[in-house]
Amino acid sequence: MKWLDKAWWTGMEHLIGIRCPAAPGEPYRMLILQKDQHRIRVKHSAGVIDLPGVQALLLRHPKWPIVAVLGSDFVMEAILAPDQMADPVSGVLGVKIDDRDNFEYMVAPAPNGQFHVAVIRKETVQAAIQPLDGDRERIIHISFANSILQAVAPGAGNPAFQWTGAKGQAVANGELQNALTYLWSANPEGSHLPWQGILQNYVAISRLRQIAVVSAAGLAVWFLTLFFLRTRLEAEKNTLEEAYAQNLPVFNAIHKLDEKIEARESLNAELDGQTLRASKASFYLDRLAAITPSDIRLQELIVGPEEEDFKRQGLREPSDHNIILRGESDRSAPVTTFSQAIEATPWIQAIAIPKSELNLQSEHYQFVFLLKTNNAMQ
Repeated sequence: MKWLDKAWWTGMEHLIGIRCPAAPGEPYRMLILQKDQHRIRVKHSAGVIDLPGVQALLLRHPKWPIVAVLGSDFVMEAILAPDQMADPVSGVLGVKIDDRDNFEYMVAPAPNGQFHVAVIRKETVQAAIQPLDGDRERIIHISFANSILQAVAPGAGNPAFQWTGAKGQAVANGELQNALTYLWSANPEGSHLPWQGILQNYVAISRLRQIAVVSAAGLAVWFLTLFFLRTRLEAEKNTLEEAYAQNLPVFNAIHKLDEKIEARESLNAELDGQTLRASKASFYLDRLAAITPSDIRLQELIVGPEEEDFKRQGLREPSDHNIILRGESDRSAPVTTFSQAIEATPWIQAIAIPKSELNLQSEHYQFVFLLKTNNAMQ
């Protein structure tokens, strides 16, 4: 991946090499290389090309940086000792000069701790690249000493690179190949090269630009991830809502059933034992009716009486009898007969007659019986 390669981060994924002729009117040479990690691909190689052809190719690739290689013969070279590197221009020329700022020089290590230095006049450089003024801002490096590049560049046979495409044509343009691969393999940012500040500024700007590209790509991926996540959650939500809508009738039916059950339980709580008491009253009333004389009129039957029930009958204290039976008769004899019949029934354990008297107002005999049934009948 190209963003793993330093060349991509420094804006030198593609490099255009142009060999400028020593004299006007002579042909140019061009070599365009592309680097992706350890692979180098030859995008274009022109052994001989005129200036209009060069300009046309540069228009086709308006953003790729240019490395200019000068074909000038006005280059002076020498091997200098370390103590001569304080003034390398004077060391190469052999005389002390005061206008050293009018010269550019390149340096490469030499055997025995010495240095290989090449010197050229700035006006010669300017004259050589003047035809490329329209693309001057794209020129990030100028080389004028192929011997120095051969010493520091990896060369075509270096196993660190895999060449693809027209490798033979690249090798034919040896000077250009050395200049381009030097920028990829060596450390030109820390070396002394012509227009070193231009190269450093270009690399710094390229890194910022690529950081912005990677950041934008990262943000795009992040937003796409959020978008797809939101889309997925919305789909799941819609699925749940659809399932809920389909099951809503069932939920409503269950809710109504719960309401009915709750209402029934509430009614049972309100009735408490009244339903059972009413059932027992019917049970005892059926059996008492079978032995009740025709002259007796039953007026009240209370099963499981409470304290207030005893007091309503005029009894001061409640008893352990579990039935209160109240009635009346026109004569007293049927009351006696009725009490004897009740006492003779097998489901009666005991009977008490707290009240049996004539009511002077109604002229009827009124009675109150307290009955205690067997355990099996309670």
